[in-house]
Amino acid sequence: MDANGAAKYLEHHLKKSLSDDFGRAYHAFFSPTALVGFFALPRMLFPYITFLGTLYRGKDDSQNAVAFIVDYLGRFNPSYQDIGDIIYYVFRHGLIHTNMPKVMRIAGRDIGWAITYRDVDHLKLSPLGLKDLNIYFSPRPFYFDILCAIDQYVEDLCNPQYQRDLLENFKSGFIRMARFHEERETLSRCSRGIQHLRSLLP
Repeated sequence: MDANGAAKYLEHHLKKSLSDDFGRAYHAFFSPTALVGFFALPRMLFPYITFLGTLYRGKDDSQNAVAFIVDYLGRFNPSYQDIGDIIYYVFRHGLIHTNMPKVMRIAGRDIGWAITYRDVDHLKLSPLGLKDLNIYFSPRPFYFDILCAIDQYVEDLCNPQYQRDLLENFKSGFIRMARFHEERETLSRCSRGIQHLRSLLP
């Protein structure tokens, strides 16, 4: 795979998948009379950030996902450079693992969150809410920021100045995510299912 192939994958597969998933869900959830899907929409977006961070840095790691937020989304909204790590911790880890964004206590004060459809409030930090300070998160501008970040990432991949390192990381990250997991790696987590599949194999 060369830089052109990586760019095509990002533009024609990943962006399309993101648009198909989020675009349709947003229109389904968004209604002037009944706004629904507050957790579903952010939960749908953060795995793309994890995936992009793995491609960007070559390894599936939360720090790499945060690096993608800071380095790429931060080009379009400087707030990501300040609180990108907190956004990932509060919304990604909270929603994927526990179905609830995480709350924090910093310097003895409670830090909460608010998911909103008011796009102008995206990444706003405000005492208006249930906690001493609340992080406002709007899924739609986050979605558009991810699309813009992918375009910028593609530009960097095709730029000879950055291409070699970015392409090596892209290949390494992609291979790590697409590889087959050996039985010995998954046996402790999926022993019953593995035994069942073994009984079905010829």
